[in-house]
Amino acid sequence: MLQIGLVLSQFLPAALLPVEAAQLVYENTFDNGVGDIGYEATPMTPAGCESTKWSRPLDPAGSGNRVFKVLQQGGQECLVAADLKHRALVEPRDSKGDTMRFAPHTEYWVGYRIFFPADFESKWLDDNGAEIIHYQTNRSSPHGETPSIDIGGNGSDIQMLFYRSFVELDSTGKRVQNKADTAKVIMSRGVWHDVIMNFRLEENSTGFFKVWVDGVQRMNVTGQTDTAASIKPRTKDNTTNLGMYWSQKDRPLDWTIYLDNWRIATGSGGFDLVNPASDLVATPPAAPTNLQLLIPNN
Repeated sequence: MLQIGLVLSQFLPAALLPVEAAQLVYENTFDNGVGDIGYEATPMTPAGCESTKWSRPLDPAGSGNRVFKVLQQGGQECLVAADLKHRALVEPRDSKGDTMRFAPHTEYWVGYRIFFPADFESKWLDDNGAEIIHYQTNRSSPHGETPSIDIGGNGSDIQMLFYRSFVELDSTGKRVQNKADTAKVIMSRGVWHDVIMNFRLEENSTGFFKVWVDGVQRMNVTGQTDTAASIKPRTKDNTTNLGMYWSQKDRPLDWTIYLDNWRIATGSGGFDLVNPASDLVATPPAAPTNLQLLIPNN
């Protein structure tokens, strides 16, 4: 099959080729600074809270690299100005500094790493039937396009919940989020987890959503992944936020997560391009021995 594809590519014009090769459109490893991100919850009150909620400490796992820390406070310490919602979300920015847009009918790959510290409390989330919004894709209110990820509890365990989702009308005509498919993945504390997602935003059954965690595929579903234009007019393409968020209800605990190696690619076959483990320090090759110098006769 590969040989056939290569032969066809030599004769078909580019416009007729059925597959677009993947290309990296965003990368943020936080090694040299915060990078191209926007803080969704600014301005905040009291002033200066941004440095409390977001920072760039050393890797808690001890690699020596800088990573991105997200602190979501459970009380009323840092809030969005004139808004009681608790938000600690960031959004990727393009080369012009604008919020990145995710277009319909386009294949995307997203990869990043996430670290839950040893004191991350999940039992409270489970007991209260509540979850933290972690990854939010949206075009306008209400939010709910694919991908959508929550962080929840399962007894003493932490769970990440991946949804194929979109907004639809309920029986009263109200717009509501439909979480059509869910993959629940238990996450360990004190170690980095690698997350890779592959999706295409479609208003019909041709959409898809795939998820890998630590190299193991945990979701592979097809179906609607974007809200129909008749329900939510497409005045702009979807955007995305990453971090932690919940609404106005006060919660008694603080939560911290660490993020790293955030990459986004478009096109087919982008797994390796966004793989968050790809820049881990590899064991250097051993020095060669018994080298011989070959001198040509002429």
